[in-house]
Amino acid sequence: TDQLIVIELNPKFATDLKEKFKDYKNVKIHEDCVANTQKILDKEGIKKVDYIISGIPFSSLPKDVTEDILINTKSIMSNTTIFLTFQYSKFKKESFEKYFEIIDVKFVFWNIPSAFVFCMKKLV
Repeated sequence: TDQLIVIELNPKFATDLKEKFKDYKNVKIHEDCVANTQKILDKEGIKKVDYIISGIPFSSLPKDVTEDILINTKSIMSNTTIFLTFQYSKFKKESFEKYFEIIDVKFVFWNIPSAFVFCMKKLV
């Protein structure tokens, strides 16, 4: 059975998401930090994921925090997992390239503010 696991740090957003998706049995909302992703997946009985969609503002994070998140992200990916993230600049592109093969980068001008969408897979 397909599942959607959502990890949201902001308590208000997490509460709103839980309310919005309360009738969807395959959607699980966790009010937590992405640093705990592996623990959350273990709790849900999930070894690897098929897709990761992230809105984490990597360019505003310190380098060590970015690196930790990317290492943890790579650890939950299989060789076929797709990792999508949107960023407002290409500032962290080199950090992404240390762990992932960038398949595509699209500039989405209709987003406000405009953003880059990175599509990546695990480096093997």
